[in-house]
Amino acid sequence: MQLLNQTDQLVIRVSNYSSENAENIRLSLQYEGQSKPVGELSIPANSTVSDTVPFTILRTGWHEARLQLTDYPVQFDDSYFLAFNVAEKIKVLNIYENTPNRYLQSAFAGISYFEAKSSPSRSLDYSRFSENQLIVVDGLRSISSGLAAELLQYARRGGNVLVFPGKDADLMSYRSFLTAFPANELMAFENTERQVGSINTQEFVFNDVFENAGANLKLPVTKGNFKFTNFNNRKEEQLLSYRDGSSFLSKYPIERGHLYICAAPLNEEINNLPLNGEIFIPMLYKMALSSGQKRPIAYTLGLDEVVSADHRTTSTEMVYKLKGLGEEFIPNNASWVHGFSHPQRRSQRGWILPAFYATRHHFAKNGLQLQPQRVGARLLQSYRPAVLGGR
Repeated sequence: MQLLNQTDQLVIRVSNYSSENAENIRLSLQYEGQSKPVGELSIPANSTVSDTVPFTILRTGWHEARLQLTDYPVQFDDSYFLAFNVAEKIKVLNIYENTPNRYLQSAFAGISYFEAKSSPSRSLDYSRFSENQLIVVDGLRSISSGLAAELLQYARRGGNVLVFPGKDADLMSYRSFLTAFPANELMAFENTERQVGSINTQEFVFNDVFENAGANLKLPVTKGNFKFTNFNNRKEEQLLSYRDGSSFLSKYPIERGHLYICAAPLNEEINNLPLNGEIFIPMLYKMALSSGQKRPIAYTLGLDEVVSADHRTTSTEMVYKLKGLGEEFIPNNASWVHGFSHPQRRSQRGWILPAFYATRHHFAKNGLQLQPQRVGARLLQSYRPAVLGGR
């Protein structure tokens, strides 16, 4: 996920499909109306080289960029178009029982990218769940069947749910909620002091957060916690675990989203996690940014790909459109849950593919026009030009 005022790294691979070495191939990045030389590449025959291109994001909204090779005398198929959206705010909803947690409020208030709102569990607007990248369920005694169903649907469509059970949690309602995901279920609360002994720095939430996770990193301590069942088919991934190997904080993938659940309430008298800023703050930040489905920044011509869009209305009258290069058409939309397949069309000017989707109502910003690689292979049978590919 791209963020405002951050330097991002675009990882590229450039391949030479010919039987001859390619020397002094110039690579440039066109972004925000400026062309920036990246450098020169030398690619051995039938080989691929990788590189990174840094660029800084200075505004929100949709961005277009183009990577371009110069490998004279070949003058076609040398551009790679990409596009991405930078959100103005990352929205978070905190659902609480009686009083919002002051540590959660302080954590989100201290991160300028976040727009956090709090709401009691008895007065929720389910229709606005999809506006949030993260929903924190904090200290609820029970989770109603209606809320459980909405959270499940929200996660399936790409949302992230973080759960801190209340100390007096109704185990039956939590078991019903967790089984639907499915996730391991809560068992009885134990009033025993325990030390977290391990942090999973290979997983996205804590990856690239600490320069040295083993040096003077204070892990949480709890004075009580719930035990979890341990079913192997629940796809649990431990993020933080106690010294005996049992779960303190776990992640479960659910279609396009995630469920995160903690074994201890978010109460500083029981759990000192909210007092541990070096873990608590980046944890919330990365959970909100996590996604079970990455948004592609480009599409490859000739493949049967799916362009997915957030469909946040029950109206059957909504029409999605694809526009580009002076043409417009309505794609086949077989499923509104996961997206729709875009047909690839050929005009007199080449193949047209939408570069990116602009709003939830229509895809309308720009189009790509690239010559298929098979044209180059047919015209230059002994040499295929270097092909630029991003990942």
